[in-house]
Amino acid sequence: MFSLVEDKWRVREYVEQKVGDNILPEVYHVTDDPNTIPFDELPDEYVIKPNHLSGGANFIIEQELTPNIEKIKQECSE
Repeated sequence: MFSLVEDKWRVREYVEQKVGDNILPEVYHVTDDPNTIPFDELPDEYVIKPNHLSGGANFIIEQELTPNIEKIKQECSE
C-alpha cells in the first residue's frame, strides 16, 4: 500500500476507483519531461506536483505571480 500512496498518479487512480473522480482536482498535463509543460496554456492559477518529490516540493502558481519556469523544470528533472 505504501508504494501506491507515494505515487501521486497511482493514488489518484485508486481514489477514482473507490469514490469517483468528482472529488479530485482537474489535471491539465502529465509528463515525464518537464520541458513539455505547456506553461502558456495553463490557467492563471495552478499547482505543479512532481511525482517523485514530496512535502514542500509543489509549485503553487498564483495569478499575480510570474512562475520561474527554469527553476520548475530543473526541480522536476531531478
